[in-house]
Amino acid sequence: MPKEPWDAERLTTREVSLYLNVSQRTICRLAASKKIPGFKVGRAWRFSKVEFDQWKRRQSEDESGDAEHKKTNKLDGTNDQLEQSLIDVAVESWRFARLFSRVINKLDASEAARYVNQLRYFQKKVEESLEASGLKIVNLEGQPFDPGIAASALNIGDFGPDDVLLINQMVEPIIMGPEGLRKLGSVMLRKVHA
Repeated sequence: MPKEPWDAERLTTREVSLYLNVSQRTICRLAASKKIPGFKVGRAWRFSKVEFDQWKRRQSEDESGDAEHKKTNKLDGTNDQLEQSLIDVAVESWRFARLFSRVINKLDASEAARYVNQLRYFQKKVEESLEASGLKIVNLEGQPFDPGIAASALNIGDFGPDDVLLINQMVEPIIMGPEGLRKLGSVMLRKVHA
């Protein structure tokens, strides 16, 4: 049945249900709970086409905003995963470089010189990659120990409260980022003999 000219700007429950692909009963419930714009004429619901189109546009914008928010959250999660992976690779590279350094010390001097330069190059590349991501490896070997440093002392129980301590060995490096500490290090201590 064609609409009257005065009713061209009004939608019926059936028309809205077909457009949204939901039942007429659902449309009535949504309208009654004011989740979609509508008004009652007697017992029947009617919908202003202009108001309904505006509501639909807002819904689409909200959904795209939610999608953008989800996308941003997903990207943040991905960035966090990438940063954590980079930190893990940096720590393992640091460990490998220390091991390789000990192996080099066992070589004769002429052969060791070549490998020392390769090791320095490797360490430089790791540091440059970290810097590009705003990260930095911190090594505190030989520094005085302070309980407030960003590293846990694995052998702190071996010393008394009045002992003056130095960081003898970094077991794991401290990783710093633009926002501060990214990974806590671990150290072995030694007592300073006066």
